[in-house]
Amino acid sequence: MNETVVTVVGRLVRDPEVRFLEDGTALCRFTVVTTPRVFDRTTGEWGDGDPVFLSCSAWRMYAENIATSVSRGTRVVVVGELRQRTYTSTDGRARTIVDLRVHDLAPTLRWTIARVTRHGWADAVRSGARPETKGEEGEGERGAGSESGEDGRKASVPLPRTGDSSPVAPASPVPLSPSTRLWSPWPAVAAPGGGGAEEGDPPF
Repeated sequence: MNETVVTVVGRLVRDPEVRFLEDGTALCRFTVVTTPRVFDRTTGEWGDGDPVFLSCSAWRMYAENIATSVSRGTRVVVVGELRQRTYTSTDGRARTIVDLRVHDLAPTLRWTIARVTRHGWADAVRSGARPETKGEEGEGERGAGSESGEDGRKASVPLPRTGDSSPVAPASPVPLSPSTRLWSPWPAVAAPGGGGAEEGDPPF
């Protein structure tokens, strides 16, 4: 696949807006404005260029995390895939817009102090729960393994909604009794001195 992945640094024009589809999938939309610095050869000074407004979208739990983490005016770094889509406006004309499908987002720390709160979803994954990949609106997509990763995934364990701070308890290890036998690639061999050998003892 040929993807146009870009990194944008800018500020949120307004608070992110979240809506839920009929199946409960969260969709977050927001706009980032970035103003490039340009050099004026006439004056020999640097100045602000024309601002660029970029529409962004994020899905599922990532959408909810973004909506609760950043707000209007927050300076962020956004990494995502540019997508072009065409739609018909109310006046019947076909219009084309470019949208940034967010892969990752974080506040810049140049003028901001951020505190990281690990989501309960991460604990659920570490406990061994495997997320399932689910396409969006009939569109196939890769499971976000990047930290691409939460995007495009639906965990097989209950996921806490926004505002739910209760952690997901990790799975407890299963105790092994003395009679429990584990698989090993080593064959059973006779121990020195004629003693019996347990299956799984290495032959040296």
